[in-house]
Amino acid sequence: MIRHLRHEAIDKQEWDRHLSSCPGPTWYARSAVLDVASPGWEALVDKDGSRMPLTWSRRFGVDYLRQPFLLQQLGVFATGTAQGHVVPFLEALPRRFRYADIYLRPAKQPKPTKGFEFSEHTDLCLRLDEDIPDLRAAYSSNHRRNLRRAHEAGLRLDEQLDPGRFLEFVLGSSQAARWKLSDEQRRVFRGLLALSVAEGNARVLGVRNGRDALLAAGWFVQWQGRSYFLKGLAAPEGREERAMFLLLDQHISDIAGRAGVLDLAGSDDPALARFYAGFGADRHVYLRALMNRLPAPVRWMKP
Repeated sequence: MIRHLRHEAIDKQEWDRHLSSCPGPTWYARSAVLDVASPGWEALVDKDGSRMPLTWSRRFGVDYLRQPFLLQQLGVFATGTAQGHVVPFLEALPRRFRYADIYLRPAKQPKPTKGFEFSEHTDLCLRLDEDIPDLRAAYSSNHRRNLRRAHEAGLRLDEQLDPGRFLEFVLGSSQAARWKLSDEQRRVFRGLLALSVAEGNARVLGVRNGRDALLAAGWFVQWQGRSYFLKGLAAPEGREERAMFLLLDQHISDIAGRAGVLDLAGSDDPALARFYAGFGADRHVYLRALMNRLPAPVRWMKP
């Protein structure tokens, strides 16, 4: 039987212990991460210990499930034979949630589920179980050429980039303006960066030119053998000088053999997917689950 737990009933120490014992645990589902990204989150827990976080919000008086900013995928976390059985959890969602738009970690393709529609999305991940010369040998010829250009331009890695400067660089950019981040998304961005820095598992890198100008920056989180590329950005000059090629190559070089996987956290954008694939990353599928039980007059209005 699957039980619904309100936030105050969740034993967070037990939650994190269970998560760490699951195959393929993810940083996104840690209780401290969920507390920042979705305050008041709830959960479904089965009798065998399988569990699913419920990241919810309220708008126009409607409680709904939504995917928190920067958390690419959540879903069901289970051990043993129950791994990946997501449908019973979707069917057990409390009726008060009238709408859901959430992303589920790789699992078995769900059978048709009443009220839900599923679509596939792309994550790109690079295995790091080889030495860096072998990993670089798997780069595309275009990536190797662009790396040479970055080195010839005299770009250098800044391994001591201040997290505050990183935030200023990203959130103050014209690209961030196009993202149209809400106040809530900015709060989550700042909060998760601060959490990862405080816990000692953040790596914030920059790329500078000969004038010491910051051309690109990236934020990674290392947790249980996996390095997550949470957010990165190149300024216009940085794109011209191929700064992001250098940033990712240097990060790969530094963690090869120390992390099992570099999770590049995307992407469905074809150009970005090609960029990540050029480093030798493989495609992995995760699922979007969409449910709409809103009454007819507002059914087509997303909360």
